[in-house]
Amino acid sequence: MTANDNDEFINESELGTKQFWDRFYDEELINFNDLGDSGETWFGTRNTRKIIDWVNENHVKNDAICDIGCGNGYVLAQLAQRNFTNLYGLDYSEKAIEFCQKQYNQFNIHFNVVDILNDNFQNDQKFRCHHR
Repeated sequence: MTANDNDEFINESELGTKQFWDRFYDEELINFNDLGDSGETWFGTRNTRKIIDWVNENHVKNDAICDIGCGNGYVLAQLAQRNFTNLYGLDYSEKAIEFCQKQYNQFNIHFNVVDILNDNFQNDQKFRCHHR
């Protein structure tokens, strides 16, 4: 399989389209505005809890943390509730970022619309990468 074959495979899924996520988060915004529904935990509660616990145990509260493809912003909000202060959420869906900003406006989380594959995102903040 070549790189182009792989790109074609990825593009076949509706989940790989910005339009899908914009529609999805448009519906999430309606549910949040009408019902206060905060959305889904995409990786399941147990796995999400593991991510949050790992960050909490391996970082100090003022470390810069960037969630690329932050979706509904749940992980960042949980970290903010644990007193993390330097949080960034990036997503290419404008509706996802709008959802995050409405839902978590009480926290000082920097949410930005960015397509990391196509945009030239500039930020003065530096992030360390962690590999397992």
